[in-house]
Amino acid sequence: MENAKIKSHIKNNLRYHREAVGLRQFEIAELLDFKGSDRISKWEHNLAFPNILNLFKLAKLYGVRVEELYTVIES
Repeated sequence: MENAKIKSHIKNNLRYHREAVGLRQFEIAELLDFKGSDRISKWEHNLAFPNILNLFKLAKLYGVRVEELYTVIES
C-alpha cells in the first residue's frame, strides 16, 4: 500500500524524453540489453522503477540529467 502511495506522487517523464530523441520502447530495450520492451513499458506506466544504473543509462541515452526523468508531485 505504501509503495502505491509513493508512485501516485511521482510523475515520470520517460516517454516524453524517449519520444523526444525519436526512439521506440523496443529500441531502448535493445540498447539496455533487455530481451523485450516489457520493462520499459512498466517504467513508463509507473508500474515499476528502473534501478539506479538503468536510470543513469536512460538519462545518458536521452541526453538529460537524471533529475529530469522523474518529477515529485507535491500534495
